[in-house]
Amino acid sequence: MENLKRLHRDILRELPDMLIFDIFWRLPMTDVVRTSLLSKGWRNFWTTSPFLNFDNRAMLFGDDSWRGFDGKEVYRVPLCLYSCSSLKELSLQSCNLEIDGNVQWNKLESLTIKAFRVTANLINQILSATPHLKVFDLTYVDKGGNLSIQSTSLKELSIFKYFLAAADLFVVSELRICTPNLETLEISGFPYKKYLLMDVSSLTRAFLDSVPSDHFFQFGLSNALSQILPSIQHVEYVALSDCCTKEIGAMKTKCAHSAFLNVKSLKLRCCLYDYKQVIGALEMFPQLNRLVIEDEKGNSHQDDTESLKFEANLPESFLLRLRTVEVTWSEGYGVFPLIEILLKYASKLEKIVFQLNEIKSPATSDSLFYVSEKLLRMRRSSSSNCKIVLTKLRPSSHWNNSGN
Repeated sequence: MENLKRLHRDILRELPDMLIFDIFWRLPMTDVVRTSLLSKGWRNFWTTSPFLNFDNRAMLFGDDSWRGFDGKEVYRVPLCLYSCSSLKELSLQSCNLEIDGNVQWNKLESLTIKAFRVTANLINQILSATPHLKVFDLTYVDKGGNLSIQSTSLKELSIFKYFLAAADLFVVSELRICTPNLETLEISGFPYKKYLLMDVSSLTRAFLDSVPSDHFFQFGLSNALSQILPSIQHVEYVALSDCCTKEIGAMKTKCAHSAFLNVKSLKLRCCLYDYKQVIGALEMFPQLNRLVIEDEKGNSHQDDTESLKFEANLPESFLLRLRTVEVTWSEGYGVFPLIEILLKYASKLEKIVFQLNEIKSPATSDSLFYVSEKLLRMRRSSSSNCKIVLTKLRPSSHWNNSGN
């Protein structure tokens, strides 16, 4: 009789809470809610979890007859979620957020929102109800309205704005940021009409990305950068996408050469064949110690056998403090003009690391040998002891902004 009772006991209820919460975090949210059928003690247990991940991307092509879908392939977040006061980490991806009442996320520390349907007013409402939020990652379609990020607790902020319809491109919107304790800021996607970075005094890392530039978006991007750059001049680490690198290189004639006096580490994603624009951008970082460059376009190849020449009126402070350079590029030799300039002017350069992506191309088969031969013939500055490291990598499809 005793053995029979053991067989019928609710074993799931005896699992440690943190183990159950860890299971919830790893499961699709549809399955998490369905776990309420497994045990009486689990009926509403998922609502007490400190970690929840609503990821609709895995469900878009699944069974849309399950409760929660609104018929338009967007999952409706249960209203009871907004009263989950125990939440510390929450991820909402491809979901429909509809708040009815007050949000009670007083303990929330990390929030990811990647939604098709979310308004600036709703985001503002959420932020006002998360007094301890430290990490906020937002991806959304701008449908109008001014987005205001005001928080004394935020440490990391990432904002990506995109569009689904052509009408979204002409939305006039404003981004206002007042975060005195913010340390890391990433702004990417289509630019806002107006930026107000009112207090980012604690910022140490800034990532600026944008959509591929053309004549239509060039003015918008230039206008955005002219508003953002003055507010982040005090940071120590900067990462720029290809479009932003080009714009900053073109803007150098309008800005003081010492625009970023505190930046020690810089990461550029750019086309190495546009080396003059890269040099123009580098002029604005006189205190640079470390430079990381990733080739954005490695599909052009040329056998560069003639001596390279570069004429420019560079400032006396150009690259005087640069010690380390890391270059990742594909087979092709447009990298040489830039490297020649670095070797010529960076008098304190200690190390250059070349990481060659392996791709099929008509370039010389023994690329690393060819590169080493070219480098040995290049003119160097007083930094004759600079160490050069050549390696091969597999192709990378994603720009990792964590390089520091």
